[in-house]
Amino acid sequence: MRTLSRSFTLLSVMFFVLAILAQETLARGGFVCAPSTNGGCQCATVGSGQQDCVISIPCSSSVRCEQGASVASQQRAGLKIDNSIIREIGQTHPRFAAMLATMNKVGGIKDWMQVHQVAAPIYTSDVENWLKPDNEVRDFFRQYRKRQVPDAEAPVYEFTLQITEGERAVLQGKVIKGFDGDPAGSNLEIEFAGGKVVNWKLY
Repeated sequence: MRTLSRSFTLLSVMFFVLAILAQETLARGGFVCAPSTNGGCQCATVGSGQQDCVISIPCSSSVRCEQGASVASQQRAGLKIDNSIIREIGQTHPRFAAMLATMNKVGGIKDWMQVHQVAAPIYTSDVENWLKPDNEVRDFFRQYRKRQVPDAEAPVYEFTLQITEGERAVLQGKVIKGFDGDPAGSNLEIEFAGGKVVNWKLY
């Protein structure tokens, strides 16, 4: 009887420890792009997901979520921004830069995209980690998620790409949900000509 009681106590302690670890993992979690109830896509929080979640038309990340779109729009390659420009933007606004790098990774910038990030500060020195392949920066993002601010809302930015005359295009980025401590400036405008950035401004 004493052995049974000791075993029950040990199991209770183990369960308590596992529960704490599960809560800690959830607190440091990321996102996953999942089907929403309205037939589109949504970014859902998970215990061990990506550090960023991108919703686009069609949904890009985490690849498993596809919303209705024509075959042509699904196959069209997105517009990508050179890493040098992303680094340049990162000197002024690291979060905008990190989100542009994320969109590059999921296939490039399409007509409309929305990026959700963990509620944690991003510094200029961090931007390089968004530019590297994910398998090279796992340790960084493991540490990055520990910066998450309790009870803070996840930053959400929206990007709209408008094709103008010829091969010219304009990308408009705006803050939907900001994060305390990010630099001033809630709008980003990038002009493209022939698929290359020719000008950008933050305001």
